[in-house]
Amino acid sequence: MPFTRAFTIRRLLTVLLFATVFVQSFLFGSGYYLSSRGSSELVTGDINAATSSAVDSPRAALRPDFVAETQPLETQPLETQPLETQPLETQPLETQPLASNNAPSELPLDSNPPQVEESAPLTYVVQPGDTLSKIWSKYGSPYTGSLSASAALKELGIAGTELRAGETIELEQDLSGEIIVLKKKLRVGKTIELRGSSTNGYAAKVVEIEGVEIERTASGAITSSFASAALSAAVPYDVIDDLVDIFSPRLEFRRNIQPGDRFTVIYSERRTPDGALLEPGVIRAASIESNGVLLSAIRHIGNDGKARFYDERGEQLGNYFLRYPLKFTRISSAFSSSRFHPVLGKHRPHNGVDFAAPTGTPVRAVADGIIDVAGSRGGAGTMISIRHNERYTTAYMHLSRISSGLRQGSRVKRGDVIGAVGMTGLATGPHLHFSLFDRGTYVNPLQASLPQVGETKDRIPQTVLASTLQTLRDCTSSVMMASAAGIDLRS
Repeated sequence: MPFTRAFTIRRLLTVLLFATVFVQSFLFGSGYYLSSRGSSELVTGDINAATSSAVDSPRAALRPDFVAETQPLETQPLETQPLETQPLETQPLETQPLASNNAPSELPLDSNPPQVEESAPLTYVVQPGDTLSKIWSKYGSPYTGSLSASAALKELGIAGTELRAGETIELEQDLSGEIIVLKKKLRVGKTIELRGSSTNGYAAKVVEIEGVEIERTASGAITSSFASAALSAAVPYDVIDDLVDIFSPRLEFRRNIQPGDRFTVIYSERRTPDGALLEPGVIRAASIESNGVLLSAIRHIGNDGKARFYDERGEQLGNYFLRYPLKFTRISSAFSSSRFHPVLGKHRPHNGVDFAAPTGTPVRAVADGIIDVAGSRGGAGTMISIRHNERYTTAYMHLSRISSGLRQGSRVKRGDVIGAVGMTGLATGPHLHFSLFDRGTYVNPLQASLPQVGETKDRIPQTVLASTLQTLRDCTSSVMMASAAGIDLRS
């Protein structure tokens, strides 16, 4: 019994030893038994020591065959090669911009975007009582800037207070809110442009659109007045005023023009590229047939480069006095004679002609000269007197203002704007009182033969004169035949 128990125990120990050796051999041979430090070396424990201890034990002595079967295992350390790593080849990521219905599919990259220095233009409607300083204040711009802007406009002959309620101006501001640009339309194709700042000052200029210029001929028959007949023929106001200035030394339009008279004018018509009418160009030729007499004016540029007008005989029309100190189409009525003065309440001589016109209507000098008087003179109100030569003097009374820079001793040219219509002094309504003096004696400016100032010896070539006169006569004949046939000629 003791022998059997001892034998059983030995067998169990032998099986356990065999299992241990088998497991260690399997693990060592497979290379999965790693050191506790986690290195890549295999633990190549000494099998000999294990087997030796097993054989030397009393239990192993009972199985000599087992010892013969368990020879030391020749183990070779695992040859480890360093891991060859290849750098990861990276390709640039191809990005596609997000698709948008409102944006382009490709957006250019700009590493240096432009710096915004001014805001988008804004539109301002002038309110009653507005001035430049008030507009500058509304937008938070310095008051000194409005003074500089006003001074720049005055250099163009435009007062900063000449802003009409309801008109539209365009403004631009910088990032600080200061007004740096002001644009105001004068008429189609012309704009005042003001640029600058309160620090550097402002500069103003008139920007004009370059138009397409064509020659236009207009003719018509007079039924009531010259102005209405010309307007019916689509002749611009500016051309009508120029025609009156050209012919007024030989013709008094308020008395001499009669129904049935005819006219023709050839002038330069100017339009924008999109067809809008611009300010007309020069008159090239014109004629008025009054009471059977044909009066002509033909423009010709002389050897000195100056343009002059010549009559139907080739004689230079010269630098005559203007008969009207206002543009003809601005005059609503003219009256003169000894009359009952509405302010003084008695009859008194009226040495002059009163031209009724709205306050602010420009008043012009009728000829070159030197200003003798510029200021307030009692019943005449604000007035100007101009000495043209040793013989002729003109006076302009009841002005609302005198043009900037004009004073006693100032020189003016024919057609210069010297002031504006008003009702200062003894006046019950806005009008201009105009007087012409010949050696100190008053003469009626509407009836007097106007003096001619200066004349050159340049002549118009006879070929130019003859061909232009023929063109004018042909137009006049066409108007006469159309009138006889009841045809309304409007070009």
